[in-house]
Amino acid sequence: MLEKPSKSVGDPSKQSNEGHKKRGTDGGRKKEGKPKKKKAKMKHPSGEHVDARELSVLESAALPQGQIMAQFLSTFNRLEQSRFEAFRRSTFSSDAISKYVAQILIEGLNDGIERNPVLSHLCSVGQASEITMVVSTLAKAYAQRLMQDSRSFAGIKEVVLPRYMLLAMDERNSQGTEIDFFLQNAATSSSGSSLCNRNYSSRRLAAIRLQELYEEDNGSKPMNNKALSE
Repeated sequence: MLEKPSKSVGDPSKQSNEGHKKRGTDGGRKKEGKPKKKKAKMKHPSGEHVDARELSVLESAALPQGQIMAQFLSTFNRLEQSRFEAFRRSTFSSDAISKYVAQILIEGLNDGIERNPVLSHLCSVGQASEITMVVSTLAKAYAQRLMQDSRSFAGIKEVVLPRYMLLAMDERNSQGTEIDFFLQNAATSSSGSSLCNRNYSSRRLAAIRLQELYEEDNGSKPMNNKALSE
């Protein structure tokens, strides 16, 4: 009587094929399966990766204004997005301008350098008549106050002489009310007194001459400046 062949005995080719099938290979080659889908992640500005599913949850819970903003930002390319982020980060504090102005003023005072600004930086072109009107008004107001203070030293009937003006100017300097519109501060040393007097005299004579020209152009009678020129 013939015995049934055991399961271990069989065709060697079938066994090899079965072995390959069990191991998931076919003729020594790996089976090509579908590639696994990677979870879409977005990079947060802080550097951390954010899952797209979490992002969708955040977008669904956002306010209508936020959804409109997210839709608007989704149209940006990389360059536009980086520029928008840089713009959002470049913010100034509320006191940035005041601190900047204060720093510039402090540096200017520390330098101690006298700067002569360009005239075009101080006034508009073609506005000479308005500037002359403002300066002449200020000059007359200053002259009236200086003459009033000088009269207190000269008396009622006596002519106001330049020395009375100097006394009045010194008095105003001591009180802190002198603005030095035309006249210069008194020199603190004897070496600069002569220069100060020359500057004072030249400015005074120039102011008198300008006043005379102004009155001649306007048809008014020039004032008697003989006493002031002494």
